[in-house]
Amino acid sequence: MFEANGHRVLNRKPAGHYPQVSGITKTTHVRRLPGGIDRMKRVTYSRQAVVFRRLICLVAVLCSLGVQPAHAQLANSCWPKFRMNLANTGQGLYGGTGSDLTWTYTAGGPIRSAPIIGVDGTTYFACDDGKLYAIGGDGIKRWDFYCNCQGTASPTIAADGTIYIGSADKYLYAIRSNGTLKWKKGFAARIKSSVSLSSDGLAIYFGCTDGKFYAISSLDGSQKWVYTAGGAISSSPALGSDGVIYFGCEDGSVYALNSNGTLKWKFSPAGSGAFTASPALGSDGTVYIGSLGGFFYAVRTNGTQKWRINAGGAVLSSAAVTSGGNIYFGSQDYKLHAVSSTGIELWTFTTGHYVDSSPALGIDGGIYVGSLDGKLYALNPDGTERWHYNAGSAISSSPAIGPAGALFVGADNGTLYCFAADDTPPTAPIVTDDGAYTSQLDRIHASWSASDAESGIFSYEYCIGTSPESDDVAPWMNVGSATQHTRTGLALIDKQIYYVTVRAINGAGLTGPNGWSDGIIADATPPTAPTVIDGGRFTSDASSLSASWTAADPESGVVGYQYSIGTSPGATNIVGWTDAGSATSVTRTGLSLSGGTTYYFNVKAQNGGGAWGPVGSSDGITVDITPPGTPVVTDAGQFFSTPNSIWASWSAVDNESGISKFEYSVGTTAGGTQVLNWTNAGVNTQATISGLSLTNGTTYYVNVRATNGALLVSTVGSSDGITLDTTPPTVPVVTDDGDFTASLTQLHATWSASDAESGIKSYKYAIGTSPGATNVVGWTNAGTALEVTHTGLSLLDKQTYYFSVIATNGANTESAVGASNGITVDATPPTRPIVTDDGAFTANPSELHATWDAEDPESGLLKFEYSIGTSPGATDVVPWTDAGLNRSVTRTGLQLQDGRTYYFNVRAYNRVNVVSQVGSSDGITVDIQSPPAPQVTDDGQFTTSGSSLHARWTSVQSPSGIAQYEYAIGTSAGGTDVRGWTSVGLVLEYTATGLNLQNGSTYYFSVRARNTLGKAGAAGSSDGIKVDLTPPPAPTVNDGGAWCASATHLTANWTCTDPESGIAEYKYAVGTTPHGTQVLNWTSAGTNTSANIGPLALVDGVTYYISVKAVNGAGVTGPDGTTDGITIDLTPPTTPTVTDDGNYTTDGTQLHAQWSAADPQSGIVLYEYSIGTSCGATDTLGWTPAGTST
Repeated sequence: MFEANGHRVLNRKPAGHYPQVSGITKTTHVRRLPGGIDRMKRVTYSRQAVVFRRLICLVAVLCSLGVQPAHAQLANSCWPKFRMNLANTGQGLYGGTGSDLTWTYTAGGPIRSAPIIGVDGTTYFACDDGKLYAIGGDGIKRWDFYCNCQGTASPTIAADGTIYIGSADKYLYAIRSNGTLKWKKGFAARIKSSVSLSSDGLAIYFGCTDGKFYAISSLDGSQKWVYTAGGAISSSPALGSDGVIYFGCEDGSVYALNSNGTLKWKFSPAGSGAFTASPALGSDGTVYIGSLGGFFYAVRTNGTQKWRINAGGAVLSSAAVTSGGNIYFGSQDYKLHAVSSTGIELWTFTTGHYVDSSPALGIDGGIYVGSLDGKLYALNPDGTERWHYNAGSAISSSPAIGPAGALFVGADNGTLYCFAADDTPPTAPIVTDDGAYTSQLDRIHASWSASDAESGIFSYEYCIGTSPESDDVAPWMNVGSATQHTRTGLALIDKQIYYVTVRAINGAGLTGPNGWSDGIIADATPPTAPTVIDGGRFTSDASSLSASWTAADPESGVVGYQYSIGTSPGATNIVGWTDAGSATSVTRTGLSLSGGTTYYFNVKAQNGGGAWGPVGSSDGITVDITPPGTPVVTDAGQFFSTPNSIWASWSAVDNESGISKFEYSVGTTAGGTQVLNWTNAGVNTQATISGLSLTNGTTYYVNVRATNGALLVSTVGSSDGITLDTTPPTVPVVTDDGDFTASLTQLHATWSASDAESGIKSYKYAIGTSPGATNVVGWTNAGTALEVTHTGLSLLDKQTYYFSVIATNGANTESAVGASNGITVDATPPTRPIVTDDGAFTANPSELHATWDAEDPESGLLKFEYSIGTSPGATDVVPWTDAGLNRSVTRTGLQLQDGRTYYFNVRAYNRVNVVSQVGSSDGITVDIQSPPAPQVTDDGQFTTSGSSLHARWTSVQSPSGIAQYEYAIGTSAGGTDVRGWTSVGLVLEYTATGLNLQNGSTYYFSVRARNTLGKAGAAGSSDGIKVDLTPPPAPTVNDGGAWCASATHLTANWTCTDPESGIAEYKYAVGTTPHGTQVLNWTSAGTNTSANIGPLALVDGVTYYISVKAVNGAGVTGPDGTTDGITIDLTPPTTPTVTDDGNYTTDGTQLHAQWSAADPQSGIVLYEYSIGTSCGATDTLGWTPAGTST
């Protein structure tokens, strides 16, 4: 890299990189010229042989691939016309252009037309000196032809080598490839449009500045047809694949003409301005073109607008369009724009001036464009800069991409620049075949990759042989840019190894070194059929199957398996062929198998050559998803007497896989195994189960389960139970209704007994005055009832009675007598409760409390109930509520009314549920209002005391009465930070002493009342009193000066501050001594800070003093301040003596005078003068101050 005039110039190869051969120039030095232009010094050392050899190689490669760089009727070159092809896309066939300058050629004037390139590498361009130039690939001029071709029209070269170009002299020229005139055709106006050829090459299309668009014969220039547009035509036409011709016009329209010259459509957007740029066509036929009005348009094939964007400046640049649909164009907003096919701006690149040059695209995505800032830019597809070259002169010419990525562009300094092509070959390809073996003897497949950083990979060639780089099996074949290929029609030999060799050719036509695969061996024999084993004859799993297998291949080995599942050997109707990799077993889940159906696992093996062997199948497995039926079990009856054995029989069926075995157990519950665990019975259907240790009175169950051929187990079947019984029932447990009863006519009891073996068959009961006695009621049958209420009795108060019961079991054995513990008759209620509440008043509106007591000497108390009401015995607040045996209660959650009296009511129940009379409290009244806030008044706005405060307040009332007043003192209303709440009894004023009050602070006296219920009310506070412990300072007094000319009045003003309570009043006095009052005694000035004092009797020549003192808001008077004195001067100065400069003056613009005067008291402080035409007159100049000047 080197710098020229501060501009960056990238140079990837050092000087002297190329061998020196005569006949071509290479940039090796930069010399500074006036104006800061970098001019290349050209030294001669040829690469001509290299250039031509590459061109020949490239053309041969293109022809061998059938690649047509442009349309067939254009020259078969890499850039035969302006914008490269008939669609004007600007897309080149090469890329990788670098910033190295190969050579330059300087013509006789600015080069604004775009260069084109012939099949032999010759570059053609028009120059403003009127000549068409032909420059060889070595940078040396072949010939020039004068055709007055000034301007931007670019030449077009046909397949036969004829060059066509329009001219400023109104002719269109056809020039042979040797530089001689073939023919020329005159027209009525200048031709600025670059010409295009029809698809058959027989017609030439172009526009003229007189608004006519022509189709003429390419053979002799004779006219085929003409179309008249609405304005001058500078735009170069683009041709669609259907033969439609598109061009822009300066009338603000884009035209589409059919190949016969008739109008297909006309696109005339509002405000577009002239269209001088050339259209470019997208792969879908969309027309892309910019206008001088600063807009860029996408137009559909039917002539309607697809989208429009604001380009920010006039667009003279013709667009470039990639195969992917991105569009690039320059604008006079100094930018190159990148836009998607949907009209979304992808990026912009900013240059130093207008971008009128049309961009060229390399196959590597590179974008090349010039700018009027004198630079050629190379950009990446994302808009970042690759490099730039500073030509030092405006570039409006459009670049062309030549062989091997060489780049050509002209500049206004008359120089054609050729930038370096690619001279390094691609890398050796990395080649991969399809593994170590192949079973396909008629084909081989391989893939590869290589790279070329400069011009990219243009094509690949490959061959196949029995050794690396050998082509004894398949000769070299070019496959273009494909990175894989399958060669068919081969006859490979079993067990022979084959190699695929590949070489890459880059965009410059250079062939890189060979790369080859690691070899692949032909294997023509498949693996053996696998031996497949499934999971047996039956399975109960309806969602999965398992299998394992083995297979062999002696040549390339088994590398993989596939399996399927079907309902017959080899079938795939359940699971299709599925890759198992190299695994030799599988469990396939997620299936939906049918019960009773047989399924087969099928497996085939693949060897290293890719060949699949025959299918092997399992012997089938049948699905049984239903267990056997539940066994029906029968034992020997309801009871049995053998304590060491039990007998049972059973039966069950399974229609699919049959019963394979039965199992039985013995338990004390159905299905239980408490006595005997599960025991295999084979296929037997009965058994006498011996060797047991059975417990008398226990019921036993024989349980059986069946297993089928799929190992599914049935649910358990159980016998209905059989009980071993040898003992009588238990003694009944008898319960009466407690210790007491209030009834004199009936008694009630419950009982229970058990017989573990045969159960209870019946009960009988009796009633007497002792356990077991029947003197009240004899034995009575109760059946199986477990309770009885016996009525119609005549019981005695305070007598105890007993219930007696006997139980009989299933074997008719009676139990011993069971008796209750006795129940005593109590027929009298408890005493009335005495109830006490919490006084006469309560402050709680949601809670009441009471205590009570009562007695019952016979059966005792069972419970209390309470209620709350607004009268004795009432329940309108709380209904009767069980309090148990509690003798007090606090009832919360109430909604009591203020001022209302409430009563607690209580009743007692004895143990025989006899209730007492109701007892009530004497009532409690609700007082829930807090006392109101007193109105508090302190002693004014300020206080001079630092230790005490005084306040008075109003009295307040409360329903329950006021018990006391409390006060607090703080620095805020209600505050307690100076003194907390303190009781003062029932007084209505108080002086708080012993305080520590701070000067300048404000204090608040707060008072609240507390009622007899202890509830404190809201606090009332004074409006605050401020402590001022300091007097005001002496005022600063100003009397207005040292002298006064008044005999009756004096004036003064003063200032003073009091930070605590402020100034409430000023007083002033006048004396003949400082602080004196000889003239005027102390007089109030209110809060005024100035005074006009008088009338006074002032004496000429006497000095007077004005004194002022301040009184603050607390009433404290401060010291007085006095003036420095003012003296009375009642006599004026003497009359001035005035002297001018004589009787005459010759100056008509100015006068001069001098004067003097005296004042013995206060002196002279100001003179004034005037000028007039008489003594004392002011008709020439009015009174004018002169200061103390004389």
